[in-house]
Amino acid sequence: MNQTVNLKEWDSIILKDIELPDNDTRHIAKALNNKGIIEIIELKGGLSICSNSYVGRIRLGELQINVYPKINGMPLYKLLRYAYGLRELKLFNEAEHDIGKF
Repeated sequence: MNQTVNLKEWDSIILKDIELPDNDTRHIAKALNNKGIIEIIELKGGLSICSNSYVGRIRLGELQINVYPKINGMPLYKLLRYAYGLRELKLFNEAEHDIGKF
């Protein structure tokens, strides 16, 4: 059963009755925690997930975690262009990253 969780930056959620399926997935979650990308903690009755400033999509087994920016749409685009001096910033709809093979 696939489950999707949507969070914004600096948000948190507790998922009851959900657990990481195997040791490989636990190892990936631990690596994400250690690198400060996202905090995923297995609790007795579920999972605690806390996002920070990282934005993107993470898949752990059948659990997909989507972290969205607090600022949506064009204001974020304009801020990025201004902050980084980007004149020709192109937007893409979707990006897939599979960190399970690392």
